Amino acid sequence: MAFSRTRFAALASALVWALLISTTTQAQHPLLEPLATLQQQVKEVATDKNTYEQALSFSADKPYLLELTRKEIDKKGKESQQRYVFNLGLMDKNLVRRNTSQGLMRISARSGGQPVIKEYEDGELDGFTDELELYCTDVDNARAIEEALKAAIPLAEEAWKSTIAIPTELAPLRQWITDQVQNVEAGDATYKQALSPEEGHAARGVLTRQKSTSKGLEDEERYEWNFGDLHEPSVTMKVSGKLISVKANIRQNKKFVRREEGGELKGFDDEISLYAADADQAQVLVQGLRDLIPLARAASEKLLIQPTSTAEGLTHLKNQIQSFKVGTTSYEQSFDGDAVATYIRTTTDEKKSEEEKFVFNFGDLNEKSVSIDVNKLTFTVSATTTNKQSFVGVFEDGERQNYTSSVAFYVPDLPTAKQLEHLLVYCIGNLRKDGQAQDLSWLSATLAGLDERALGMTQKLELREGDNCKMSFATREDDGKKVKENLYEFNVYDLDPDKVGLSVKSKTVSVVAPTKYNEKIIKNYENGDKVSYVSSLSITAPDIETGRTMVATLQKMIRDCKK
Repeated sequence: MAFSRTRFAALASALVWALLISTTTQAQHPLLEPLATLQQQVKEVATDKNTYEQALSFSADKPYLLELTRKEIDKKGKESQQRYVFNLGLMDKNLVRRNTSQGLMRISARSGGQPVIKEYEDGELDGFTDELELYCTDVDNARAIEEALKAAIPLAEEAWKSTIAIPTELAPLRQWITDQVQNVEAGDATYKQALSPEEGHAARGVLTRQKSTSKGLEDEERYEWNFGDLHEPSVTMKVSGKLISVKANIRQNKKFVRREEGGELKGFDDEISLYAADADQAQVLVQGLRDLIPLARAASEKLLIQPTSTAEGLTHLKNQIQSFKVGTTSYEQSFDGDAVATYIRTTTDEKKSEEEKFVFNFGDLNEKSVSIDVNKLTFTVSATTTNKQSFVGVFEDGERQNYTSSVAFYVPDLPTAKQLEHLLVYCIGNLRKDGQAQDLSWLSATLAGLDERALGMTQKLELREGDNCKMSFATREDDGKKVKENLYEFNVYDLDPDKVGLSVKSKTVSVVAPTKYNEKIIKNYENGDKVSYVSSLSITAPDIETGRTMVATLQKMIRDCKK
């Protein structure tokens, strides 16, 4: 049979490499010998139905990058051509196998799951695959190809990795990654993409990307994120159809990636995606990103304000809570206070305006609960009370609402959210205000001065028999339909000071004082005639902070009374 043009080119290339190997020491080019053998063994194969013209080629400067072409010719002369482009260093030598199928002996080489081989069909990119097949003339040919492949793969990996020089410091590494992000062609689509640092913040990146096809410009996107927010183990190469990319998730799947389409803010995502031209570029970019993330995180943390006192911390926190506008919605905000703070937010859109006020004690909040989230197109920084107790007072348009267990501050962007998160944790840890114990006169006067209409009841606490350790507590509730009166008589020393605490239900704050061992020894007169014994008292307070002082006062009174 006459030599085909493809086979002649392959043999000529093999002769060139044989000459090169003979004039160069094996220590300098350890990969060349198995590649030359492999190239010689990949040849034309004929079966009863088809002829397969195969050729393997590579370049002198990057011998680990291979190209396999195979032309299939049937008995009628109909031709089809496949072309495979791949980095031999990404293949797994332990997954090189010999098999026979459809009358052909084949050597199969796989990458171990990742589709790293570019596959072309009649000149058009068909996608990516994780398996390469080399057709063999006989078992001896198959053995030679198998042996050469297994020898070449680790050497190709070593040769490829020796060309990779990833910087180790933030600024040069950041620039290196920027240079890696280039335009990509995938089938009939072209992606023009550019990565640039955000001005004044080396850890933050801005990616712009345009997708064009034969129909013209189809998509225009812009993304912003902080590299320090990415999760190192999530950085990986992904293949979807004809497109290969490097993806990375935000830690805890937070939506910290700002996304714009056509110049308009559309929302926030929890991952980034950088497109790559081929698998080896993607793999290098994966490693570079993994190296960059901890450096970017450390740089971002250095930008956080470090207060030296609680007063300074409060001042900086207040400065982060500013008014802003997103789209057609505006947020007017104010913050005031110290250990006990008041946060007011007025939200105005095209339909309505609503004022919300939150009153809370920093000491009630849990430092570990502080988190950043996204509410539609706005970032929030929230904190929850310890044990999720409903200790946060809420007012809407001036009217008291049910107490809640959390407070959320609205901010215009992620950098502000991070500063506020950091300062909020600092203030919670350094601002704790417990109730200051008063005396019986204060407690009695406080109960007498409460707004009867607001509480729907009256309360009265007084001594019995002129003894500071014997008391009576009277309540009168009137809901407009019926009146309920209770009179409780008890010994102060029978109450358990360690169990006195606050209880919140809906809009009502109560101080609960149980007896020791929950004994039912408090005498209760209901509506003047029905007598029973109960194990605790419940005193209604106007708000959390007054209730906190009432708790401290009762605890002191109990401890001062000796039986």
